[in-house]
Amino acid sequence: MGTALSRLCPCCFGSPAAPADTITERSISTTTSDKTQPERPTKKHWVDEKGNSCFMLLPRGLSIAWAEDPSYWAWLSPPPGEGSDGDAAGEEVAELKNVWSLEVNGKLELSQLTPGATYEVAFEVMLKQGCAGWQVPVDLQLELPGARAQGRKESLEKKARGQWLPLKVGDVEVEKGQQGGELVVTMSQDGGHWKSGLVVRGIRIAPKT
Repeated sequence: MGTALSRLCPCCFGSPAAPADTITERSISTTTSDKTQPERPTKKHWVDEKGNSCFMLLPRGLSIAWAEDPSYWAWLSPPPGEGSDGDAAGEEVAELKNVWSLEVNGKLELSQLTPGATYEVAFEVMLKQGCAGWQVPVDLQLELPGARAQGRKESLEKKARGQWLPLKVGDVEVEKGQQGGELVVTMSQDGGHWKSGLVVRGIRIAPKT
């Protein structure tokens, strides 16, 4: 992680602030010290028609390298786009302005998922018109305790612009009697080109349909 961060700007920037390493239901925005600012939601939870718990890990609950530096990322209200399913009050998205090395990861306790259900884990992102630097595919990885990591590459270069896109990372089957642990989800792309125009809405963890 440290090596990747050091290459975000090879010549002219100091060390970034350390990203948060825990995920809570709600957290105070670190972009301001004003305690009058509202708390920002870090994840959404709902129950599907079969009674299975579903989650969206929102950007404020993710670890995003350099996310609190306005030179690299902006925090915005969600832009409209095809595939949007509505937005909760106070929800934000993270828009990439310009970085060399991308790293976004999130965590969720397996105990919060419904035993016996098979979940699909996917990033929800949008590529804005005029985005650049996506010639090299992003790396997507899902880690589970006691299991081999799932990983795949996804090319964004020819993806549709201006609509929400799912980037599938992998599947998780929660066994009955699962003894805790976390699932860890990562999207990264180290080097290649300066990148811009990616909007991160979160990580969706919901049963496969």
